[in-house]
Amino acid sequence: MFSIIPEGWKATEGYRIDRRRKAFHTKKKQAFLADIPYLTDKERIILGYLRHHKQKRFTGAQDAGHAVTLLAKGYVQFIGVKGQAIDLLDVPFEVTSYVWEVVEALPDEFPHRPQYSDRSKAVEVHPWRERMF
Repeated sequence: MFSIIPEGWKATEGYRIDRRRKAFHTKKKQAFLADIPYLTDKERIILGYLRHHKQKRFTGAQDAGHAVTLLAKGYVQFIGVKGQAIDLLDVPFEVTSYVWEVVEALPDEFPHRPQYSDRSKAVEVHPWRERMF
């Protein structure tokens, strides 16, 4: 099959795109590392909970609850699919890959401090959920 675009050019273009992605990933990762001292305790506890439970994805209220600042900064993102039916109290979110790499590499910065339900001391509550009642 004959192609107008030479084979070498396709490989080079793919390499350039890959390098750009890696550079973007590294830049975002460095920005997150620089922002760690300024994270609130609640943000650290949320990321620590997810790291402890090896849970990169979670569901929460549409406004992300206590994780709203993580969502606003781009450290957590909405992962729903167009046309997907969701409950407004169980919207799917995911920790971005560059944040997850740092959270796993620096566990002391993101402690897991279990918080238990008022009704039952055996049930650990999700730190990103706001109490409704």
